[in-house]
Amino acid sequence: MAEDQLVAGWCGDQDVGQGFVRTSRKSGSKVASAVSRIEGHIRERLLAPNFWHLATVGADGAPQISPMWADLEDEYVMVNTSMGRVKEENLRRNPFVSLSHHDTGNPYDRVEIRGRVVRFVEGEVAERAMDRLTQKYIGEDRYPWLLPGERRVMILIEPTRVRHVVGVEKFRPGVLPGIPDAPKASEPAG
Repeated sequence: MAEDQLVAGWCGDQDVGQGFVRTSRKSGSKVASAVSRIEGHIRERLLAPNFWHLATVGADGAPQISPMWADLEDEYVMVNTSMGRVKEENLRRNPFVSLSHHDTGNPYDRVEIRGRVVRFVEGEVAERAMDRLTQKYIGEDRYPWLLPGERRVMILIEPTRVRHVVGVEKFRPGVLPGIPDAPKASEPAG
């Protein structure tokens, strides 16, 4: 196998993105090393005023999850928060993140975007980004809940894995001994 090979990211039967996968010379395991593209239905979900759940890891190793407004900024997923929030501090310490969203009309139709923070943008640019999110989510020109002294930060996330699952997710190969395939995503749970 070549050192770097372009492969498609799959979840069940649906191609959800592409990225490069590198095979580690020591372990032989595959490690994502480039951006997954956000296209089609998943891109539409990010461009619409949907709430996303942002998961980070705290200093003690515990998960921390926040509902967030999100959007796209070039090839990055963009969220915005206040300086000093737990999620911002967690991401400065550990840039790995997961975002999830489920369709409000079908909670079994869900998307997960894993990635890493590549940039924190502060100042006027972060404030204008928050105003764009405000317009998208609540139809107002300016973010109405800014407190005196509060400083905003725009967080740009490079997607490394993008998954779209509808229905029951298949098990990874080998997880269920003696059962070659778990139910397909379109089959009901049993």
